[in-house]
Amino acid sequence: MTVLARIHSEYLNLIQGHRFKIRPAILQLTVSQNIWGDWNPSTRTIRLSQKLMDLANWYQLTSVLKHEMAHQIVSEIFCTSDSHGPDFQKACDIIGVPDEFRNASVDFQSFPLDWKLRNEPLGKISKIQKLLSLTSSSNPHEAELALIKAQHLGSTLNLNESMQNQRNFYYHHQLKSKKGNISRLDKEMLHFLIQHYSVFGFIGQSYCLQKNHEEKTLEIMGLKENVLIADYVFQFLTRVMQEKSKNTKGSRLSFQSGILEGFKSKLSANQTGNEAQALVVVPLSPQLKKYAGTIHPNLRSRSIGQGQNLRNSENFHEGFLQGKELQIHQPLEKENKKLNSLALLSLRGLF
Repeated sequence: MTVLARIHSEYLNLIQGHRFKIRPAILQLTVSQNIWGDWNPSTRTIRLSQKLMDLANWYQLTSVLKHEMAHQIVSEIFCTSDSHGPDFQKACDIIGVPDEFRNASVDFQSFPLDWKLRNEPLGKISKIQKLLSLTSSSNPHEAELALIKAQHLGSTLNLNESMQNQRNFYYHHQLKSKKGNISRLDKEMLHFLIQHYSVFGFIGQSYCLQKNHEEKTLEIMGLKENVLIADYVFQFLTRVMQEKSKNTKGSRLSFQSGILEGFKSKLSANQTGNEAQALVVVPLSPQLKKYAGTIHPNLRSRSIGQGQNLRNSENFHEGFLQGKELQIHQPLEKENKKLNSLALLSLRGLF
């Protein structure tokens, strides 16, 4: 399958998922150096820049595609010529165009698409980052309490979220991607993050533009503070599980699953009778759930299953015991601070 064919497939999936009553447009790639994409109502053509194939990831490319589809909705459903005004913003809401892709132009040099590289002042994020830094403490009790406090602080953001009048800004993050299937263990970890860290998680289908192949992805979205906490926990557990299972005989998956269950049991234990020192189950924000359905209209819920064969094994119980003794004292490696290649472009991409 060519890249253009894959983009066309995504385009049709969006039309079907949102049940738009419009005829599919013609999709073309352009070598233009002045635009990221455009919609021509006369020829019913959506053009996307070849630069996106070379420099962007799948999420960024499909966001540009959605921007142009929003223009098509304005032309063919709303029957107006609104460029980037109220009708266009309404169309963006319907099809789920991320906020950073809604303007008439994007200066990627001063506004990197990778949100981790942006210097955005967010109220409680500095406090959460300080708590996460405490998880590197040599005192295991201080480290565990810091992680739990960070989770509690993140969960309060969802309570305040419903009282805000402005549209909330949600952040997307890909925890991992692979060419094959996502493992059962990764699904269990994703479920753990959804339950306790106020994020929406899902297994997605992506496309690696540079390698020209399909990928399965493990993704989360939510308020930036909560996404950061969830990502920290996921990366920490992934690293620890890999290290501890190197010399394991028998099923590594069973052993690693036991570590996860033991770790969850430890954080959920309320040894002091104080709820603030125990990991709690946080209900998913209705606004976030609605937003996720807009961005990904074809998502379906599926049960992971109990996995009794894994849980009944000796390796699972050994992992469970090690998970209960797990100490959060190793900080994650520092993030790569290299700018996203799109952020280095000096030109302005016009839609």
